[in-house]
Amino acid sequence: MCGIYGFINKTDKPISLATLKKVAIDTEKRGPHAFGLAWLDRRGRLHSFKSPGKISENLNVLKRVRNARILIAHTRWATHGDPADNVNNHPHVSGKGMLVHNGVVPEYLELMVKNNLDPISDCDSEVLALLIAQTTKSSLLKRVKRTIDQTTGKLSIAGIWGKTLVLARRSMQPLHYKINEGSVWFSSLGKHLPGSAGLYQVMDNYACSFTLVCNGKKVKIDDIDLKKKSRASMGFKNFPQPTGDRWVPQTSKKTSTRIWPEPEKSGPIVTLPGRVPTGAIVTGKGNGWVEYDMPSKQWFELMNTA
Repeated sequence: MCGIYGFINKTDKPISLATLKKVAIDTEKRGPHAFGLAWLDRRGRLHSFKSPGKISENLNVLKRVRNARILIAHTRWATHGDPADNVNNHPHVSGKGMLVHNGVVPEYLELMVKNNLDPISDCDSEVLALLIAQTTKSSLLKRVKRTIDQTTGKLSIAGIWGKTLVLARRSMQPLHYKINEGSVWFSSLGKHLPGSAGLYQVMDNYACSFTLVCNGKKVKIDDIDLKKKSRASMGFKNFPQPTGDRWVPQTSKKTSTRIWPEPEKSGPIVTLPGRVPTGAIVTGKGNGWVEYDMPSKQWFELMNTA
């Protein structure tokens, strides 16, 4: 459908430009029609850049974000809105922040009318940005949850608001991350993310935020279950780490323990019409593209014979 990637960096060292290029090129597999970036610089200023075309043919643009404290980036597979018109490309403005989205919002037109929104693009993803910005009285994660609750499509999103990075995922759109001593990297496909830490998948129906505090030297983490009202707060070093064959957060006794599922082995695949394999379940389609998923048994059979 599309691809998203980025990082939050609490160190004074710039990130590796070579690594960032590898992650960008890999993510482009999910979206070759346009690319975009939004980043928070070391002075706390938010910037953005987007363009039609492939990020692999415009890698010099990534030099702009090497010293960023937070980056969200997007590679677009255009389903709604011509990518030649740059207003349709990601990131989209969301109040005082910016958002990138992987997925489709099937009811975006109904949501625009119902919530009296005023879009400037033909892209369905813009409705998510506008809905999150519409309610300002509740916390950021609750606004994200309220927005996602109004949609039915598969999605993963990343956004920057102030000094906060938000990641959210629902219904199988892939979103992987690695946590290192001074940074968190994420991407749709998970390949080339730096560090020796394990590679994990953001769980279904889950949103989390990473906020730079104390002049950016520390990171506060909040999380929220998109299906429930339960919520926890944990420090950067206590973010969930692998324990045996399950994920459990290493939190204080005052915080309830939650079990995290193992990384998923499968996910939706976007291909051209006529290339959907036997046994696949079509989960979305549009002009020139089809998204499908494989039941677990068929998925592993396909992978073992590929």
